[in-house]
Amino acid sequence: MKRIVLASVCVLALSATFPPDTANALPLYKSVFDSLYVPRTPRLKTNCAVCHPSKSKRELNRYGRTLAEELRGKDTKDPAVIAQAMKAIKHLFPGLPKSGD
Repeated sequence: MKRIVLASVCVLALSATFPPDTANALPLYKSVFDSLYVPRTPRLKTNCAVCHPSKSKRELNRYGRTLAEELRGKDTKDPAVIAQAMKAIKHLFPGLPKSGD
């Protein structure tokens, strides 16, 4: 019984010490990106690599870091806010297809 209690306390302590990431890698971001750029380029296939350079979702590439900075302090669950941020940084990434603005 003592081992179960001790294990539970350890799990709770570790959970409090290392909370889950609040990463913004959400399907919402992909759908907003797709709505801005994919209709203009139908063969463009997007995935997590738009913002992440590898399978590790903790790492961000240049676009992901710039977008995260632009979204800092804003409502990151509002598609209009995300779209506005993506449009605001587009000039820094001339390789992106033209958006509808």
